[in-house]
Amino acid sequence: MKILAFDIGGTAVKYAVTDESFDITHTDEFPSDAALGGAHIISAVCRKAAEFKDVDLIAVSTAGQVDPETGVIIYANENIPGYTGFEVKKTLEEYTGKRTYVENDAVCALIAEAVFGAGRGQEKFLCLTYGTGVGGCLFCDGEVYRGNALNTGEIGHIITHFGGLRCGCGGHGCYEAYASCTALVKSCEDILGREINARKIFSPESFGIPAVKEKVDLWIDEIVFGIAGLIQVMNVNYFVLGGGVMNEDYVQDEVRNRVNAACREKFGEITVKRAAFSNFAGVCGAAYSAYKKYTEGKE
Repeated sequence: MKILAFDIGGTAVKYAVTDESFDITHTDEFPSDAALGGAHIISAVCRKAAEFKDVDLIAVSTAGQVDPETGVIIYANENIPGYTGFEVKKTLEEYTGKRTYVENDAVCALIAEAVFGAGRGQEKFLCLTYGTGVGGCLFCDGEVYRGNALNTGEIGHIITHFGGLRCGCGGHGCYEAYASCTALVKSCEDILGREINARKIFSPESFGIPAVKEKVDLWIDEIVFGIAGLIQVMNVNYFVLGGGVMNEDYVQDEVRNRVNAACREKFGEITVKRAAFSNFAGVCGAAYSAYKKYTEGKE
């Protein structure tokens, strides 16, 4: 069996082909052009999916709150305009003729890490992803915690700065407005006076600038404050952190050290692990979920 899996984010759409052993045989990506809206993104995904004639299933990991039974976007903020209410599953199935499964990207990342990655063997852990926004999901007693109305994973929209910066959700002071990769890039662009991406921020020529390093350290503090708050509420002591920026050793080490400095005395040692799948957690989790859904009747 071959599964074509997509991961729809605010910056790029990643895709991969896997078999039933979930060995990836092809990976690539294209710009999501999210500002053009949900219909534009799904149209591009449909065209790309149609190129793969020999796949059996299509799996989609996507930003936004998702009903995994219907494949409808329950809610999406203005990072992807016009996405709320979009029938992703129906649209792809009608275009390609292939059975399709759609799930929230934070849930997909957590599933990948729980089954194959850094959360394997853990009964309880939080998986957080830092990219265009901030997503998160709780794995508890061997299952994804979905919450009421399937709205779990909106950790990026907890308020960490009352009355603060405007967020893509329309609110002010949300965690992701300060702790996302987008927030880091914007703060560094303000210092440098030019466009830059997260990878280049950590290059020697940029990271060696004291003002840039100061912005990075302030951004890491924002990440840590959010995680510390989650620890206070949930008493979770195992975290898996994903998103391309988490591949930077400096970021991982500093987050781990600062979280433990803030919380160890009250909650004991806090384990912070780098996501095993990095940028491809979404496609792996989506592929696994689709396979379970259509071969075993499970999500």
